[in-house]
Amino acid sequence: MSLPCLFAYEIPCEKNARVGRITRIRTKQDRVRIDYEIREDAAEISPEQILELSWDLGLGTREMNHTHWAVKQEDLSAALAELKLIASPGAGTGRPLVDVTQHIFDVSLSFPGEARAYVEAVALELVKVLGHNRVFYDNFYKSQLARPNLDTLLQDIYGERSKLIVVFLSQAYGDKPWCGIEFRPIREIISTKKDEMILYIKTGEGRISGVFSTDGFIDAATHTPPELVPLIVERLKLISKQMGGIASPQRHPVNADQIAEIRPAIHEAIKGAPGICVTLQVTGETGKWIQIVGQEVNAAYPHTMGPEERVKVLPKPGHNKIVAWEPTKFATFEFGRLEPTSLAHWIDAYFVNILNCVPGEYHLDVVCEDV
Repeated sequence: MSLPCLFAYEIPCEKNARVGRITRIRTKQDRVRIDYEIREDAAEISPEQILELSWDLGLGTREMNHTHWAVKQEDLSAALAELKLIASPGAGTGRPLVDVTQHIFDVSLSFPGEARAYVEAVALELVKVLGHNRVFYDNFYKSQLARPNLDTLLQDIYGERSKLIVVFLSQAYGDKPWCGIEFRPIREIISTKKDEMILYIKTGEGRISGVFSTDGFIDAATHTPPELVPLIVERLKLISKQMGGIASPQRHPVNADQIAEIRPAIHEAIKGAPGICVTLQVTGETGKWIQIVGQEVNAAYPHTMGPEERVKVLPKPGHNKIVAWEPTKFATFEFGRLEPTSLAHWIDAYFVNILNCVPGEYHLDVVCEDV
């Protein structure tokens, strides 16, 4: 026997799930014994990722809130591959491969080279607690960071795709040009009063532009890496609770019901492209709609100023650009490719941030038409 299986905790436990196989089932009177094995080459799956996959896995709205087992007629491997959770391990690392140009990190570490020994020990301890590919530490992704335009990639990771940023402060941090590149998006986060997303660790004395004597920090001199990690995890959990239980990739709550409504519509749009137009309209709100036609997404746009700045708060599902817009009427976006999960999150965030829908409370009417 070899049945693919997802071993998950209830959502309130805030623990990652694992992928494996049931290898044997035995019964004796009123008892059942199940033998299983865990796939070491598969990434751990966070609670928010399970919610993203709820439609693919056939999960009901209450299934992740009570202890039970269930048999599903779903393709577990295909669903996990879509989120790159069962990719081949990185060369020599035993860690599943993820694309750092798109991946979301729980914790990202910003530091000067002088603090590397201490920071690497912290990174390794964090992996023990959070799992692989939840921590951005540069040496974990050497092959992907050896590229042109690394400065813009790092600013995207720190500014858009990190739930918590841990900054290791010293004079060296203030002096190093690359630390300055990383600190620019960090300053932007501070300017938007999202202070809870930044955790300062003092590894040495020094003056750093943008860091003030009234800012709080943890002193690395009095905390070993194993002692520091629980404090980092505690802050991460606090962020999660402030955001409705689970920190989301783009700092928005994961609206599982809305994602479950949106993703089937995207599948229909992809399957029927380019000859079909799929319209998602908020129930009872004729002015709140999004259309998918081929590689383009047309959306209601109720604002007078251009969408360039407003859409910066949205997730980034691969390459996309604004191709047309008209004040108080519409905006049109062109996507390099349509990937259901990431695009569903983008659409949900658009409804919430651009069209001012209440997170988790709006519902959609879906219409498919030939064009």
